[in-house]
Amino acid sequence: MAGEIPNEVEVETLEDLVRELKTEFEQILPYLLDSLKRNQSFDELSRRLREADRKLAAVNDRPIVISLLRTLNIIRRLDMPDDNKNIIVDDIVSVLKSAGYDELQVSQGDLFDPNLHEAVDGDVDGTTAVVREVYGLGLTCLGEVVRPARVSIGPKA
Repeated sequence: MAGEIPNEVEVETLEDLVRELKTEFEQILPYLLDSLKRNQSFDELSRRLREADRKLAAVNDRPIVISLLRTLNIIRRLDMPDDNKNIIVDDIVSVLKSAGYDELQVSQGDLFDPNLHEAVDGDVDGTTAVVREVYGLGLTCLGEVVRPARVSIGPKA
């Protein structure tokens, strides 16, 4: 009963049970650890497979995406009411985003970065270059530049 001092038989029985459980645990521990390692390996392999699938889809979609990007650049330069233009642009951008693509955010005055920008006009002769005008949008997919933004450059003021 509660509050009573346990007798020797109860103590010995519990000590025996604890020893048996510890022995059993020690016997299965290597298998548990091995299973845990396999589970972690499986999770890592699954993550890598999903990433590779996304990259493959992005590569396969690239010709269509580049065409959409060209169309998007043309539409942005059209002389039409902004409301109409924005509806079309937003739809195309939504399609690109759903496929995992993002626009490179480039503005006038940004420092020129050859990893992000393609200089189609301008020269700086060894000085720090900045973006003067954006001619064509750039895209990234899964953190990688798919197409650099087409820009004109000039010396930093």
